[in-house]
Amino acid sequence: MRLRTNKANKIHEAKSPLRYAVMVLLITYTIFFICLVGWTFLNSLKGLLEYNKDKLSLPKNWLFSNYQMAFETMSAGGRSFVTLIFNAVWVAAGTVLIGQATVLLFAYAMARFDFPLRKFFDKLNIFILVVPIMGSMPAFMKVMTMLGLYDNPLYILTAISGFGGGLVIYRTAFRSVPWEFAEAAYIDGASHVQVFLNLMIPQVMPLIIATLIGAFTNVWNDSMTPLLYLPSYPTLASGLYVYQVEMARKIHTPVLFAGCFMCSIPPIVLFIIFNKYMMNVDLSGGLKG
Repeated sequence: MRLRTNKANKIHEAKSPLRYAVMVLLITYTIFFICLVGWTFLNSLKGLLEYNKDKLSLPKNWLFSNYQMAFETMSAGGRSFVTLIFNAVWVAAGTVLIGQATVLLFAYAMARFDFPLRKFFDKLNIFILVVPIMGSMPAFMKVMTMLGLYDNPLYILTAISGFGGGLVIYRTAFRSVPWEFAEAAYIDGASHVQVFLNLMIPQVMPLIIATLIGAFTNVWNDSMTPLLYLPSYPTLASGLYVYQVEMARKIHTPVLFAGCFMCSIPPIVLFIIFNKYMMNVDLSGGLKG
């Protein structure tokens, strides 16, 4: 009974003015982006003259034909809008899955196993996070060209790393899972792979889903990387950028907004589908004592 009372007091103390201020800030931030997406959608349904005349009012005639026009007219590098979507999907999915898989494996090894270079890798990761490496783009481009990865779908293999903020997050999560679970599995004859896949991964799955959606959104909205390293495989984000630059003098802004709104749909859908899992992070374990 005393333990429950102490927990209740701690929860009550956590509701400080700072906590409420942060909540208000986050709610305001969320409302701003919802309004931004809504404004983009409404302006995508206007005619060009109506948009130039009034950018804040509701559309008089809801021109869903702008979306059809976006499919038909938007292109980059001779690639159609459908091709841009296809490239965006495989680039984002491949980069995220490869990158997150390597980070997960390395983080689990750093959290649960003792090996000679663990402390060195830990300090190296902190160095990578803290110290900005400026002027590395020309060298990276040279390396990609020498390896034959420039303008090659295999460029997504450069996502293999293991370092970064994900290492810190996943390592902390794996350390939070009671090791007694793994020991019990080992006694029952489970292998290291079975413990990792069937025991550890489910324990941190909400965190993995949240990280995957964040990483997918970053890659999906990244227009610079495809322009620099995959010029023959423009994605939806880079295609919209190229379309805006090439059509600067005769651009149909509502059609551009239609393309931007369609570009925002996949991350929104992913969040709607997985938001319950993302909000259900519980790393306290199932042991009592």
